[in-house]
Amino acid sequence: MDAKTSHFGTAQSRDALDGVGVGLIELDSNRRVTFLSPRAQLIFSLPGLLGATIDSLLRPMSPGGDHFLFSSADGSTRVLKLKFLDSFCALVTDVSEQARLAGQLHLAQAALESAANAIMITDSNGMIEYTNPAFTRMTGYSPEEVKGKKTSLLNSGAHDETFYKKLWTTLSAGFVWHGRFTNRRKDGTLFEDESTIAPIRGDEVTPTRYIAIKTDITAQLRLEHATQRNERLGLIGQLASSVAHDLNNLLLPLKLVVPRLKAQVRDPFGHDLVSSLEQSADRASGLVQQLLDFVRGGRSVRAPIDLSDFVRSHLATLAIGLPAGVQLRDQCVDGALLTVDANQFFQVLQNLVLNAADAGAREILIRCGRADGNTVALSVSDDGNGIPPEALPHIFEPFFTTKPIGRGTGLGLATVQRIVEAHGGTLTVRSEARGTHFTLVFPGQA
Repeated sequence: MDAKTSHFGTAQSRDALDGVGVGLIELDSNRRVTFLSPRAQLIFSLPGLLGATIDSLLRPMSPGGDHFLFSSADGSTRVLKLKFLDSFCALVTDVSEQARLAGQLHLAQAALESAANAIMITDSNGMIEYTNPAFTRMTGYSPEEVKGKKTSLLNSGAHDETFYKKLWTTLSAGFVWHGRFTNRRKDGTLFEDESTIAPIRGDEVTPTRYIAIKTDITAQLRLEHATQRNERLGLIGQLASSVAHDLNNLLLPLKLVVPRLKAQVRDPFGHDLVSSLEQSADRASGLVQQLLDFVRGGRSVRAPIDLSDFVRSHLATLAIGLPAGVQLRDQCVDGALLTVDANQFFQVLQNLVLNAADAGAREILIRCGRADGNTVALSVSDDGNGIPPEALPHIFEPFFTTKPIGRGTGLGLATVQRIVEAHGGTLTVRSEARGTHFTLVFPGQA
């Protein structure tokens, strides 16, 4: 078979293939090379190929595949694509560059998929095109759930329109934006998201896509806040201890003199004045003791209790300090056993109930019983005015209060939290425009 009348056809046909970068190889019945078109010769660039078997020249990249490895004369390995038209004729294309780019793309894809940071790619209008597994772990949304959706599905309402306008102005101008979001997960919980968003231009001047690299810093911020809180508590403790000591010294003469005055004053008006003075001194002493208990933690004497019995036995006492018209009731289930300091536990209930009353509640409900696992849960719910969102993060800070001046010390909830944590429990709060719900969970008894 000569070169002019090869198996493939005319020389013009082979030239046409060469013109589009495709070489022609012809083989005999033993798969020996009998013909190479000019393009095929250029692709192989190796002398003495005629008569060699095609199988000795090429190594398949995969069984039954059409991509082969070829060792060229310069020692480099090239990737060739072979398409057999029949047993005697094949088209060959050098796809080394495409293979290299595909390898880089695969590497980039693997890096995105295995990255610890959440990654999101959007089009120029903020429509999500790609998210990696870390994004799913962070937000709860699968790639299928967010693809084609606006990034606003993560918005929590914590940022105003000006915030997002500045963000898009920065990105549209081709600059990188770095900042922090308070976003909302699929389950409704909020998380702090530190993001770097960069424009992707390609061959265009205007960005065609944006890539966001996101880090969940919620736990980090909680740790920072806890550290700051402990530092503040240390300073507050020192101050409170000093103040309590000085107040006790000032109150001591008053508390010694008042009983004598009370015994000597006979007229009703004077007696009432002395009694009022005595009550004020007692309240001041109580405040001093509260400060000292908060600083020192107080003495703790713990014993086993059935929580439902404890709550019901103290309902009447708790109701004494409530305004007229406020209903206090319980929905407790027997069998919730735990070990507590009864005095401290009553203080917890009293603070939560009185706070509910101060918020304008008309109904206060105490629930208690066994919870998941070997735990016991106690909740206090009310229908009063909710806690303002801006105040909610601070309600357990010592001396923080939303009440008018003279209506509270700001130690109630701080004391509640301290007692709960000292008993190995956890304390959470949920508040809306109307109603607040405190939940306390403690380790129970087997």
